[in-house]
Amino acid sequence: MTAKTDLFEFRRRPLRLLAVLTVLASAPSIAVAILLGANVVLFAIASGVLSVIAMAFYGLGLTLPSRLGVSAALVGQCAIFTASFAGHPWQVDSHMAFFAALAVISLLADPIALVFTAAVIAAHHLSLTFLLPALVYPSSDLAGNIGRTMLHSVIVVIETIILVVAAHNTRRRINTIDNDKTVLSETMQTLEREKSTIEAKDRAQSDVVNQLRGGLGRVESGDLTVTLDRPFPNKYEDLRQSFNAAIAALRHAVAEVIDLSGQIRLNSNELAGSSSQIAHSTEEQSKAVGDISASINEISSTMQAASLRTSDTQSRFQRTLSSTTEGAQAFEQALDAMRAIETSSGEINNIVALIEDISFQTNLLALNAGVEASRAGKAGAGFAIVASEVRALAHRSSEAAKSINALIQQSKSQVVNGTSLVSSIGDTLGQIVDEVKTASDNISEVASVAEEQSQSVARIQTAISTLEHVTQSNAARSEESHAATVELDRVVDTLFSGLQEFAVADASTSNEGQLDDNFLAPPPAIKRTAP
Repeated sequence: MTAKTDLFEFRRRPLRLLAVLTVLASAPSIAVAILLGANVVLFAIASGVLSVIAMAFYGLGLTLPSRLGVSAALVGQCAIFTASFAGHPWQVDSHMAFFAALAVISLLADPIALVFTAAVIAAHHLSLTFLLPALVYPSSDLAGNIGRTMLHSVIVVIETIILVVAAHNTRRRINTIDNDKTVLSETMQTLEREKSTIEAKDRAQSDVVNQLRGGLGRVESGDLTVTLDRPFPNKYEDLRQSFNAAIAALRHAVAEVIDLSGQIRLNSNELAGSSSQIAHSTEEQSKAVGDISASINEISSTMQAASLRTSDTQSRFQRTLSSTTEGAQAFEQALDAMRAIETSSGEINNIVALIEDISFQTNLLALNAGVEASRAGKAGAGFAIVASEVRALAHRSSEAAKSINALIQQSKSQVVNGTSLVSSIGDTLGQIVDEVKTASDNISEVASVAEEQSQSVARIQTAISTLEHVTQSNAARSEESHAATVELDRVVDTLFSGLQEFAVADASTSNEGQLDDNFLAPPPAIKRTAP
């Protein structure tokens, strides 16, 4: 359909050219008729009729009859042009118009029109050669005119053959061009469809990219609640679902991290408070241990002094015992012994006063140790036992001092009544020896107990010193732990502040609901005091 249409368009202009040439060909014929004095009206009528015929056939459209009719009318105009030269020497030369007409008709690329035109020319020449030779040739020689007609026919046939071949080739080239144009048109249509498809894909890709760019932009700004709800083309739907799944996983992970960081922050804050309290308690404990250590040092010093005094008292009692024994053995020296006893009694009285004073001080120290032990709680249970033992020791020392005091009073009475009691001095001296020995044993026992208590107090002092050192070390470690806890709290606060920039919908809302205004408050500071 496309090839026929293109061939139709190819023939339309030549056909119009043939019709116009047919009409214009009237002018040369009329001009020649006027110049040669022929019947102008006849030639004008004949040319006009042919012009009308040509335009009439042209009006039929681009059909075979119209092509044949216009071609025949043009050949008729050539015949009239030749007839106008009747009797003129150029009449033979005017036959060139027929060859020119064939050349113009070949523009139609129609072999049928060429063959038909050649046949019309041949019929014109043959018929007029025999019937009206004057309209064809200027000579009346029949044989010569037939020869000319044959020559013209051969030339016409050769030209026609050449023009038919050319017309055929032209039609073939036109068909080839039309086929190429058809293929090209189909290719262009395919390309247009491909272009439309590509444009549609580009629009789809552009829409996908825009949605992804918008979603990623919101993610970049910290909004993890973004989802791509509008479906993508089938080719990209998996990408949308993967994006939504990835954002959902990221949102869930960030929400969990926020929850965990909030919990860690709470625990860190509690740990900081606990470490602060522990550090404060450790400082107080270190101070208390230092006070106890000082008290123990004082008790140790007092116990050592008491031990020395007890040893001195024991030595004195040993000397007294020796003197009393010598008095018993040397009755003759009774008076001197009585004076010595009186003198020793005065000294013993002083010693007994000293023992009573030591007993009172020891009892007072035992009471203070008991008070400090009750303050220390469980840690002072050992001190309470020690205080109880020291108190018992002080009581026994007091009782012994009272007994010694009674003996001294009795010795004084005996000295006063020595004269009357000389007869019984032996018995009295024996009793004195026994009592002094008993007192000496008691003093020895007191000295031994005091020594043991001194050693116990020394061990307690060593333990307290070790405890004080350990407590101070614990206080330093507690302070370091508190500093590390404060730093941890700061790091967690920074992490939590950074994570709060992400919007994770309900997760962040619920997490924020778990925090109060005191969450951001730093832990209390520790006041370090020297032990």
